[in-house]
Amino acid sequence: MTYKEAIEYIHSTLKFGSKLGLDNIRYLLNLLGNPHEKLKIIHIAGTNGKGSTSAMIANTLQGHGYKTGLYTSPYVEVFNERIRINDEYISDEDIAQLTSELKTHIKTMIDNGRNHPTEFEIITAMAFAYFERQKCDFVVLEVGMGGRLDATNVVENPLLSVITAIDFDHTEYLGDTILKIAFEKCGIIKKNSCVVTYSNQLPDAFDIIKKTCAEKNSKLIVANEPENIVSTLHGNTFDIKGHTYKTNLIGMYQAYNASTAITALNMLNEYGYTNLSQRDIENGIMSTRWKGRFEIVRSNPLTILDGGHNLNGVTALVQSLKKIINNEKLIIVVGMLKDKQYPECIEKLSEIAEEFICTDVPSPRYESAYELQKHAAKYCNKVTVEPDCRKAVDVALEKAKGQGRMLCITGSLYLIGDIYGYINKNK
Repeated sequence: MTYKEAIEYIHSTLKFGSKLGLDNIRYLLNLLGNPHEKLKIIHIAGTNGKGSTSAMIANTLQGHGYKTGLYTSPYVEVFNERIRINDEYISDEDIAQLTSELKTHIKTMIDNGRNHPTEFEIITAMAFAYFERQKCDFVVLEVGMGGRLDATNVVENPLLSVITAIDFDHTEYLGDTILKIAFEKCGIIKKNSCVVTYSNQLPDAFDIIKKTCAEKNSKLIVANEPENIVSTLHGNTFDIKGHTYKTNLIGMYQAYNASTAITALNMLNEYGYTNLSQRDIENGIMSTRWKGRFEIVRSNPLTILDGGHNLNGVTALVQSLKKIINNEKLIIVVGMLKDKQYPECIEKLSEIAEEFICTDVPSPRYESAYELQKHAAKYCNKVTVEPDCRKAVDVALEKAKGQGRMLCITGSLYLIGDIYGYINKNK
């Protein structure tokens, strides 16, 4: 099997949908020899900040010399980004070989009357097998959706469970209240374990986290609130317990994600899993980079990409931009999925928008640019529609340069992924 054939096969399994539950993934992993049981895992759930927090933890561990696997989703430019060791993506050859092996096991599953695994289950099984065969010291494992019934939750004994900011997303699967969503996220909490949580959780979410930890006799550590935050277009500086930290990740919310990561790293030390120094942690946090999250990709005109794909993410983006650029108005390119809170997201973006350019997202779940236009026009006098997202970027770049304005491209990560390489190639 070639890499191209492997990717085509993996994506072809989208037709099996997104089924929550663990029976299928357990069966498939058993055929692979249960590689997940041989790994030391830091398991991370939450609505926003999972990727950045995961990246900071993994980057710090590898910086100390630990061989560290990182599993995240979705990808921005290439599929291989989802599975990496010490920031090196899994190779095309390894993907092809593992997919071929998995395909054989999947045939066995079907022959034995089991359901065909979903795309996410297949990729998760691939990641576990790859990390185990490469003999990783640690694996930082990001939940795909929810937690309780997510395929990653086959992990029975994580070193740590980490829960980042909880808010509304995937309500059709996880529930329509914060209480229901938090219940699903807290499904990753195991008995007699250690749990680290974001410092600024919504009260309902925090109540469920506390309750779940009490029921499972698990130790709950709340990340420290970062103090003296200074947020610029170069990153953040902030203090925690007398130590000053810096992130190259932009956006004030990254100080809170960093605090969660720092707390998790300190707990790994406390439990004797690692021997990280204070300098290791400071350097690891500072040197972390993460694609498509409040990322400056062009200086003329100043262009920011941000995958703020839900209301919580968009709100964090707007708050950070207001603080950093002193309420200057921007040109906003926006494309969103039909199942997100796009009317509310557009209303929030209107607080910083001089002009909207609405576009389609390269996903079957996209909301039409013309539908986005209807909502944008309620709040902004200048609204353009360009369904082709790459043409929309070209139009926006010309307008921003001509008007001497900043440009922000935001919405679905599928949008960010499609134009990330395009905008970098055409600087």
